[in-house]
Amino acid sequence: MEDFKHSRFMRALRSGSITVSLALCVLGILLIAVPGFSLKAICVIGGLLLCAAGVLRLMQYFGGEPDLLSSFRMPGAVLLLLMGLFLLFRSDSAIGLTGTVLGIAVLLYGVGKLRSAMVLRRSGRSVFDSGLVSAVLILLGGALLLLRPLGSARLIMSLVGVVALLLGAAETVSTVRSVKLSQPEEPPIIEAKYREM
Repeated sequence: MEDFKHSRFMRALRSGSITVSLALCVLGILLIAVPGFSLKAICVIGGLLLCAAGVLRLMQYFGGEPDLLSSFRMPGAVLLLLMGLFLLFRSDSAIGLTGTVLGIAVLLYGVGKLRSAMVLRRSGRSVFDSGLVSAVLILLGGALLLLRPLGSARLIMSLVGVVALLLGAAETVSTVRSVKLSQPEEPPIIEAKYREM
């Protein structure tokens, strides 16, 4: 009986894993094919979730028992509601803002890499050239994100799509291989010539 439950559990686990892997593949293909729509869909879904969380916090504030944290629920609820509405109705601005913030972060990281490359140069290390090249590439990427935040955000969504597609494909292959490895094999038949002495 225990083996039957275990085998049913393993089958359910494998089928669930394959389903999630295939869903990742479909998500990856969608993100690659229509990155602009994917960005807007993420903004709408995120906006709906934030609005729902804000409404829930407001309900807790007005309907719950007053406690130590109740004074913090109202500002948090209003902030969640405003952020959700911003994402719902101004998704283009939110996408551009995301690209701009990411561009600033990448530029700051590039400046840090450039500083590290200069320190390596002063110390006479031979890895200065590769550090300088990577710092310059990172700075160029950050500048691109700042100059074209909407296009950069679409490129990022396409790259996330490629990663999701590869991850889903690798997970599907891994699950299928584990199914084959977990099946019991027939014991090998050893043939030998018999000779009487």
